[in-house]
Amino acid sequence: MTEQTGLSAAGSAQTGLRHIGIIMDGNGRWAKQRGQDRSQGHLEGLKAAKRVVKAASDLGISYLTLYTFSTENWKRASEEVGFVMGLVKKHIRAELDFYRENRIRVRHVGDREKLPPSILEELDGACNDTRDFTGLQVIIALNTEAGTKLSGL
Repeated sequence: MTEQTGLSAAGSAQTGLRHIGIIMDGNGRWAKQRGQDRSQGHLEGLKAAKRVVKAASDLGISYLTLYTFSTENWKRASEEVGFVMGLVKKHIRAELDFYRENRIRVRHVGDREKLPPSILEELDGACNDTRDFTGLQVIIALNTEAGTKLSGL
């Protein structure tokens, strides 16, 4: 078991585990409990997500869905929403080389209609650049409704 992720090397081989879904929730509460701004919690959540992506890739997991932002999150303060959207945009751009080096395919599920054009541009670019990769598929669930089904992936 890795200290940072809690995933074991036996996970995919022994259990047949193919798809892991992670709801990235509680970052604001995490920060508040430590006397930090909510934005620091979102930054830490992003760092944790990268560790999980790397571990899932190393373990041979086929699919990892990161539920990053639900349609309900639009009700939060506009400053927080803007910060989270900015993080998503920066992360996709900054981590594209990581995805390429590890042959990780990036995909998106969610309502595209309400997402800012700059976010869609980054998502589409990453999805197109990695579409032929056969390793782990990271599905970024961005602007999804609770209960979104991922059948057919």
